[in-house]
Amino acid sequence: MDPLAAAPATDAATSAAGATAGATGGGGSAAATVSRFFAALLVLALIAAFAAFVWPTQWRYDHITIGNDTYPVRIQRMTGHADILLPGDGWTPAEDVTNDSSDGDEQPGNKT
Repeated sequence: MDPLAAAPATDAATSAAGATAGATGGGGSAAATVSRFFAALLVLALIAAFAAFVWPTQWRYDHITIGNDTYPVRIQRMTGHADILLPGDGWTPAEDVTNDSSDGDEQPGNKT
């Protein structure tokens, strides 16, 4: 048998089989589908991790106005605990902040 004569028949048979496999969706498409599924699953997991740990930070920030002064307030999202940033005192729990001044000065301070 002539090897050159057998080669074109093999190429024709291979191309016919490839055309049939391509038309029916076979020939590695299951691996591609699984790969796409895991890629989509990874993307969803990354989005969920971002949403759970990065986007809603531990603190929500707001402000409070007392007199003519405005003070930053941070509120813990899970517990609702609030802290007020006071000059010189730092972050002070909101329940510890008073306005006890009798001289008319509206600046809050720590209970002491």
